[in-house]
Amino acid sequence: MPRRRYAPPSDIEPLFHFCRHCGGDYTPQEGGIEGVCPECAQRLYTRCDECGATIPAADARRPSSGRTLCRSCATRLCYTCCGCGELHERSSTDFLVDAYGQTVCSSCWDDWEECSECGEYFPADDLEEGEDADEMLCRRCAARRGNRLIHPYSYKPEPIFHRAEGEGAGALALGIELEMDGGSPERAARSILALAGSDYLYFKRDSSLEDGAELVTHPVSPVVLLSPEGKELWRSICRAAESAGMRSHDARTCGLHVHVSRAYFGPSPTAQALAEYKMLPSSTGCSNRSRFSAGGGESS
Repeated sequence: MPRRRYAPPSDIEPLFHFCRHCGGDYTPQEGGIEGVCPECAQRLYTRCDECGATIPAADARRPSSGRTLCRSCATRLCYTCCGCGELHERSSTDFLVDAYGQTVCSSCWDDWEECSECGEYFPADDLEEGEDADEMLCRRCAARRGNRLIHPYSYKPEPIFHRAEGEGAGALALGIELEMDGGSPERAARSILALAGSDYLYFKRDSSLEDGAELVTHPVSPVVLLSPEGKELWRSICRAAESAGMRSHDARTCGLHVHVSRAYFGPSPTAQALAEYKMLPSSTGCSNRSRFSAGGGESS
């Protein structure tokens, strides 16, 4: 006859429980959390101040308000500042949400600024100056304005090199900056851009001018610049500027700056620096409004 196994009655309460953390025993009357002795419960668990749930202390979230929250309540009530990385409750702190969807607390939002065009907030380093001194634009809005005639002073497009056939990457390239003042800069810019094209030159604002603009060329080889076509182009540029009432040499506010590509002065930074030192003006040399300088890297 098969032996029958003993099965204790289901309504019998064991005399001791064993803690799943420390392995120690405790009586059912002592336990507050199932499977956890009172000592481990006090040491390893805490209570959510919002919903009252008992949670492992390691899973608790503690925002700047000082409250203890479970993960669910923290997700619902809090945000993490992308500036300082601190957890804050939305109801107890001021905050903003920037154009990237990041939340910023009031202690950090001084490093964020509003785009003057679209009104969204961006990290200050992601904005650039507009035409007015107090105007800041995000890259999207600045690009949308890319077809404007005269750009802000900070505008610096990717250089487009104009070299003669057969000239290598290390050939001399000049970047010309011609300031003009006294007439209608928008009219001058429109006429000159129609002649030369935006891949050859562009215009920028300059605070040293009263009501003018600075003509800036992309890097151009002297061979191209002094060719018959190049000379005729510059005669046309000057005529267009004069027709718009612009002046440079007799305006008292203007200068002509010529930038030179560093690559022309040698293959190494040392050779380039030595060549630059040789061109430094003496105390009685160049005037304050005219400069002859070496540009950084390949660009002028």
